[in-house]
Amino acid sequence: MIYDSLLNEFPILRNSEPIQAYEGAFYLKKAAPLFYNDDITAGEKYLKQFDAFLIRNPNCTFNPSYISSIYCNIASAYFRNKDIKKCKAVIEQGLILAPNDENLIRKYKVNITHEIK
Repeated sequence: MIYDSLLNEFPILRNSEPIQAYEGAFYLKKAAPLFYNDDITAGEKYLKQFDAFLIRNPNCTFNPSYISSIYCNIASAYFRNKDIKKCKAVIEQGLILAPNDENLIRKYKVNITHEIK
């Protein structure tokens, strides 16, 4: 991947917050359309890479509305496929990254609370 080769050539960029955010956004951008099209297995591959990215870069932040949009779409894919446990986990992870986001809270109330009743 060109990104990795550039970071190997210029390792100082690894500590750049904009470069780190770019890498994290890359994984989410690749995952989103896969989940949207219910290709959950392929989407989970990128979501796992994003999770690993967050572990390596715990201080990296993202626009809350971006996180909300992506995580709501991922939760919807799990909900459509009747995987309520993963739907709930994704919404909860989204709320960690975008605390108090109204869209994620609403998604939780509609999908999870509705399913429990």
